[in-house]
Amino acid sequence: MNVNIQPQFGIVKQYGSRASDQSLEDFRATLKVGDLVSGRVLRQVAENRFLVTFDGLNLVVETNIELSPQDNVQGRILSLDDQVTVRLTSHGAGATNRSQSIAELLGNLNFPVDAQAKAFAKALVAYNMPLNAESLESLLNYASAVDIESSLPPNLITAAWLLKLPPQSHLISALQLIFEQRRDLVGGLQHLKNSLDLLLENLPKGIDPLLINQILEFLTLDPDDANFADQISEFASRLGLGYEAKLLALLDSRESIQGFLKSTGRNLKVLLLQLNLQVKDFLSANGLRNAVHRNLSQTVEAIERVFASIDSHELAMNRDVLNGGQFYLQIPLYYGDEYLTAEVLGRSDSSDKIDLENLQLQMVIETENLGTLKVNLQVLHRDMICAILTENLSYNSFIEREKGNLLSRMKALNYNLEDVRLQVVDKSEIGIDMIPITAALQSDLVRVDVSA
Repeated sequence: MNVNIQPQFGIVKQYGSRASDQSLEDFRATLKVGDLVSGRVLRQVAENRFLVTFDGLNLVVETNIELSPQDNVQGRILSLDDQVTVRLTSHGAGATNRSQSIAELLGNLNFPVDAQAKAFAKALVAYNMPLNAESLESLLNYASAVDIESSLPPNLITAAWLLKLPPQSHLISALQLIFEQRRDLVGGLQHLKNSLDLLLENLPKGIDPLLINQILEFLTLDPDDANFADQISEFASRLGLGYEAKLLALLDSRESIQGFLKSTGRNLKVLLLQLNLQVKDFLSANGLRNAVHRNLSQTVEAIERVFASIDSHELAMNRDVLNGGQFYLQIPLYYGDEYLTAEVLGRSDSSDKIDLENLQLQMVIETENLGTLKVNLQVLHRDMICAILTENLSYNSFIEREKGNLLSRMKALNYNLEDVRLQVVDKSEIGIDMIPITAALQSDLVRVDVSA
């Protein structure tokens, strides 16, 4: 469907700072002012900048027109000076741009064509979900159960619906932190510490002071401290990442659950869950003084904020969020003197995790003369190159001679030698400075440090 729009200017520039100017010069040489040019939108590269292919030449168009990948655009050349200036005159929706027909689709599904339905229908399309009555009705019902005062954007609510997050859960706030890229754990912990300090000054009976002191003891650990950085895995465990997942995995074994709960006595999330229950029970009581009620409410708010930060880290660690076991890579590369970008979409046969041993890849490369190339790749074999860097070439023959012994020792350590290739390299060829040979104290032995 072709849509007529108001004429707008678009500044056309060559894509990629490393590319030569020859392609742009060839583009200019075939045109004159007043000529019409047609192109296809490849992708958006900035807020109002789009990568468009004109006759095989990838150029960036700056325009206020809302374009989508695969859109067809047409414009008239206004200038061929230092910058090629094009007045865009029309654009049409391509095969993957279904936003223009959202209203028509909603009508066919017997849904009211209102702003909310259109917004969530567009969100479903953006996530490559089928736009049918069942999905849209489920999503709209889910959205109505989410806190209406939160004013969350439709794409975030749709993501939460796809992840099957409870609509009233603090996991929604955790997902929002990821969308807004402000996972403020350190600030949340400091806010929690301040709230607990105030609560201890006027602690109501029925709230365990030992529990609060355990939490405050944890909060004295600074996750940015250099000494603590060496124990980051311990910090993640003590923070509570994966707590619910580990607990659910033990539901069939009462003994295992009891052992697990005992081992989580210094787990921040466990402590906060216990304190949260105590404080909320106390808040439900009548007759609280205003100051006490205010301190308890601030404590609940601080706890919920830390919960959201912890869970946003948990969600961010999940590589399968929204993508069904897929991952996406952009790889810069050279082909001759030409600078290209290879786009790689990987997927796992298993829907619950990325299988690094059996990856199937689809590589998509935009070329000047051949258009889009799609290559299906599958990892059949992986090599581990064990490179021994030598300071002196005289060591090479000795190491080459002892290869067999070294490989035998590696096999004894359960290495799969089918994946290993041993290589001796002069360190000057790689340009890595080695740690110098140092004499061991009170000994005639010497130590040679190598990298493998």
